[in-house]
Amino acid sequence: APSEQPQNVVLITVDTMRADYLQCTGEAAGTTPHICSLAQRGRVYTRAISPAPATLPALTSIFTHSQVANEKPATVVAHYEPIPTLAQVLQSRGLQTAAFTDHHGLGVSPASPVYPPALLQRGFTVFENFGKDRHGQGAQQVTDAARAWLTDHANAPYFVWVHYFDPHFNYRPDPSLAQRFGFSSEECGRITNGIDITEIRKMGSTLTAGEVACLVALHKAELHATDAAIGQLLEALPKQPEPLVIFAYDHGEEFLDR
Repeated sequence: APSEQPQNVVLITVDTMRADYLQCTGEAAGTTPHICSLAQRGRVYTRAISPAPATLPALTSIFTHSQVANEKPATVVAHYEPIPTLAQVLQSRGLQTAAFTDHHGLGVSPASPVYPPALLQRGFTVFENFGKDRHGQGAQQVTDAARAWLTDHANAPYFVWVHYFDPHFNYRPDPSLAQRFGFSSEECGRITNGIDITEIRKMGSTLTAGEVACLVALHKAELHATDAAIGQLLEALPKQPEPLVIFAYDHGEEFLDR
């Protein structure tokens, strides 16, 4: 049963992120200091497995605590539509609800006509999406919007979901940051900073080990930039009462691991 004063909850999710690229769970380089600082203060689940290799079904599974995420889209939608989401449950318990993202498939336009993003919007009084396409880069904008909302609503119980998109293709990190993580425009050949995912898919299995390493470098640079934005968000969270912070990601990235 809900307590007299519900606990504040902040859910932070990052799109297309791998456990082995976090510095506290496998990566030696300083990719994610703020996320790992959060991990050191809390409980870490080292055997967490994504329910699906795609954003919408994976996140819907997380929000409904039900898993049919790898069935046909129509089956997935029919299963999830009658199930209350986490946001709806917490809203019914008196929490203010808000969500902030720059993932273009989560609210601006459907990623697929048979899988409406409205499934994930249920229960949110505020659902703000800055994403227009996969070329967007909005971790800082997402953080700023979430911080502003928290400033205005910190005096009442709240549930805030912040979903970051930057580590998903297309990678467009700051050039100096990309270089820091090993990317070299002179040595990476066909792989350029900002290359479109459609071009990468055309290359497919013809990608060399060096080119894959260049993609990984760009990905890690995006992770680091996202981590910096998350650090700002964590710093801005009200200290009293301290909210419950949950961090997860929807699925990983393969880099030809198959």
